[in-house]
Amino acid sequence: MSGALRDSGAARSETGRPPLRATDEYALRSMLSSAWAHDRAAALLEDMAAVHPEEAEAHLQSAERQRRWAENDRDLAERYASRAGDPDGL
Repeated sequence: MSGALRDSGAARSETGRPPLRATDEYALRSMLSSAWAHDRAAALLEDMAAVHPEEAEAHLQSAERQRRWAENDRDLAERYASRAGDPDGL
């Protein structure tokens, strides 16, 4: 690659997309962090269901909601990361 291309701002990430801007990176990491937190909460609720059988149904329902929210956060992160910083998604 010539120096002119390297210095022209036409850098690409390993995926071939332009690098994410700092705010895009922050938003992506925030969504993924939120997904991991929901996953940890679901695991805790599942453990609580095992320890407290009288409240197991409520804990398992809450864990299911946490897992749905985690999946939603991952879907959003993937969808918006694929825009490569283009607010119109083009």
